[in-house]
Amino acid sequence: MKLVTRGEHIILKLNPLESVLSLKREIEIPREAIKSIKTGDARPGLAIRSPGTWIPGLLRAGTYRRRENGKWIKEFWFRLSWGKPITIELKNHTYKRIVIKIKNSERLKEELLKSLGL
Repeated sequence: MKLVTRGEHIILKLNPLESVLSLKREIEIPREAIKSIKTGDARPGLAIRSPGTWIPGLLRAGTYRRRENGKWIKEFWFRLSWGKPITIELKNHTYKRIVIKIKNSERLKEELLKSLGL
């Protein structure tokens, strides 16, 4: 997974294997849609995979829908069993949050903060 900046948008580009597992090639995020970026383990809770891949204890990848305050929300997960997780909270976007847990997630977080000027 790598980060690309295009104008006022940040794009998370998934590599071919990540794309196959999550059924997504990239996620485009307007800068103003990013509410917060946190490090720490996000709990997936009860969610419906639609579409994506789930291998218990190893992988959770793709779009997941869950109920929050009586509404259905969408989240994107790419979570492996290793690495430090980062959570990107969003507003006015297709996804409410994006959770990434891969080997280089700390580097990805630093690039993201740098591209936002933080």
